[in-house]
Formats: sequence, structure tokens, C-alpha cells
Amino acid sequence: MVLSRTDVFAIDIILSLLATFAVIARFWVRKLRKSRYGADDWTILGSLMLMWAMSAIILRGAATSAFASRVSRDPKTHRAIYDKKVKRTLQFHMTVWIFTIVLVGLVKISVVLLYRRLFRVKKGFRIYSVFLMVVLSIWTVSFLFARVLQCGPKMSIIWTFSANRAKLCKAADPISNGFMISDVITDLIVVLSPIPVIWGMHLPRLQKFAVFGIFGMGFLSTSTGVVRAYILLDINYNIQPRMMDNDIIVVDTKIAVLSIAEISSAIIAACLPTLRPLVIGEYPCNLVTKVRSSFSSSLSSMRRSSLRRGSKLSISVNKVTVSELGSPQLRLNFIQVQELERVATRDRVSPV
Repeated sequence: MVLSRTDVFAIDIILSLLATFAVIARFWVRKLRKSRYGADDWTILGSLMLMWAMSAIILRGAATSAFASRVSRDPKTHRAIYDKKVKRTLQFHMTVWIFTIVLVGLVKISVVLLYRRLFRVKKGFRIYSVFLMVVLSIWTVSFLFARVLQCGPKMSIIWTFSANRAKLCKAADPISNGFMISDVITDLIVVLSPIPVIWGMHLPRLQKFAVFGIFGMGFLSTSTGVVRAYILLDINYNIQPRMMDNDIIVVDTKIAVLSIAEISSAIIAACLPTLRPLVIGEYPCNLVTKVRSSFSSSLSSMRRSSLRRGSKLSISVNKVTVSELGSPQLRLNFIQVQELERVATRDRVSPV
């Protein structure tokens, strides 16, 4: 399949906008719930900004025929002519590669940071997550330098067709293949990491599977990585030579589109676990209603009890009430506990 300029523009813009909406919704939920912004939020925001830079590069490439076009061919031999257009394609392709490596690593680290925020009570998982982030950081930096230096210190050799290019750039294919395969492997490791923690939670089994489904949305990003790896392996090792159009512009266009698809789907998947309040309608006003209804019966019973005994409220009762409601509502609960104490004090002074 040959992607047209319209195809590239539509896919690039739509996927970038979807990722943007996901990040905006994530920050909106944090603000509504009065949660602090953490390292996971800032890294995903940085990923979004870099993704838009990468998106602009792909759009520019399509607009200048570096992507979404075909190579010129000799009318007699039908062999590809490597002209200025192909050189421009290779320059854009290399730039997209650099952004892809950085973004893939950054989004994965952001997901692990989110895991640490959600499952921070598990000491073993905290240690494992630190180890995983170190591995991901080393993996990202290593492939970034390997890709930039694949033809030696002179980067321009990558898009210059000289007699020495094949000799100097012989490491290019192994680096590409190694990155694509390890990208899929690290994706699987990151996506599957929280499964033991989630399974150990005291939740109904159906609810556990629902949580698995939310975190499992990361497989969408993995699937695009698998397709991209197949295309590159197909070219490098001719797995299915008849199925591939070896036009370098056509192939690089597919790689660029799959790269933006992988990054955008990864950003969306990284934001989904934080968007649960939007799905269940758990807005601040709903939380206030829940807290008030939870305390209404306690308020009336404690009020009657204080009138009969004339004693102070036990702080242990307050603690039990707070713990039963769960950590997301502690701020509102603290206000309600103060209200209970104020009402009880007033009733002791002026009994009804």
C-alpha cells in the first residue's frame, strides 16, 4: 500500500490530536481531584511536546515530497535514481528515527513512574521499578548514540551516496533491527509489570480483569511496533520480497507513519489509567456528595450519643470513618471530621 500525501496528513494530525486530548484530560482530572502533579505527568507532557515536533517534521516531509511520493526511475532500466528528493527523504527519515528513539524511551519511563505512583505501597515493586527505569534509560541512550553514529562521526554520510557509504554504514541495519525487536520486548515488559501487583489486590476478580484491560491498552502501541519491525526485517532479510515495494520513499513513509502511530497510542495508553474519574463521573461535586452521605448517619448518631453521655467524641471513631472511605477522599474527610467535632461541642454547650 502506498500512502498518499492526504493519508499522511490525516493520520498524523488525527493521532496527534487524540494524544493531545488524552494528556489534557489527564491534567484536568489531576486539577479536579486536587492531586499534585508528579514526575509521571511532566514526563508525559514532555513526550507530547516532542511528539508534536516529530509530527511537524513528518508533515513537512510529506509537503515537500520527501514522504508520500515515489523515487524517480530511469526510463530505460527502471532502476531508482537517487537524486535530491531521495537525499531529503533520508534526512527526514533520520530525524524521525532520532525522535522515535527518544520518545519511545521517555513514554516507557513515564508509564513506570505512573506505576510507582499507583503501587507505591509495594516495596518490592518500588525496587523493581527503579531497576526498570535505569534499564530503559540505558537502552534509550545506547540506541540513540548507536543510531546517530551508525556511519561514524560524520553523520552526513547517512544521506550521501558515495562509494564508501556501504562500507561505513554496514552497522545501520543491525542497529535498526536491534532497536525494533528490543522495542517490542521492552514494551511487553512494561505492560506486563503491574499484573502481579494488581492480582494481589483485594478486588473482585471481574474488577481485576477490568484494571488489566486498562493497563493492557499499551498493547496497541506494541502492535504498531511489531508491524514496523516486520517491514524493516522484510526489507533487510527479504522475508516476503514480493509483498514489499522497495521504493525507499514509500518504505520510509510507512516507517514514519507507524512511528507516529506508536508514539501517540503509547501516550494515550499511558493516560488511560488516570482518566477513570471521567468514565465513572467521579467529579469533586460527586465526591462531596459521597462524603456527606457517608457522614450523615454518623453525624446524627454521634449527636444523640453526645447528648446522652455529654462526653467528647472519640478520635478513634473519626479515624475509623476516614479509613473506611479510602485515600482519594481524605482531604474532604478531614473537613467533615472537624465539622463533627464542632457540632458535638455546640451540642454540649446548648443541648436541643
